[in-house]
Amino acid sequence: MSAETIIVTKYDNTTDITFTKQSQNGLNTDWVNTASSPSAPEKLSIKHDIKPIGSLASDRHTVVASIAALDSAGKPFQVSASLTLTVPRTSALGDTDLKNVVSYLMCYLGSTGNTNIVTLADGISPSGDFHVDGFTR
Repeated sequence: MSAETIIVTKYDNTTDITFTKQSQNGLNTDWVNTASSPSAPEKLSIKHDIKPIGSLASDRHTVVASIAALDSAGKPFQVSASLTLTVPRTSALGDTDLKNVVSYLMCYLGSTGNTNIVTLADGISPSGDFHVDGFTR
């Protein structure tokens, strides 16, 4: 039986990274890029918080990507990004709404050259006539 994998593409749109399932505990799954080192791993974590049927609360689904690196003194640092989908248990919002709200983020963050990611990390929000045509890969 082969290992379960997730293949993603780096921001350069040419380099594929393969994450292999490392562990699963109930609804939570951890994945690791086996090409990364144990001291500086690249990881994906997927977590689900499902509310009971009949509950009026919201289910939460979170994906976290992280990359670790060691500085010249061997001290570890990590950068991470996460997306949490908060999905209320109601028929007022459907799959199209869920896809649209994620698309808004993908378009914003995936704008030309991914410059909005760096701008966001610099603590700057866009102002004025800001337009993103769509998310393309």
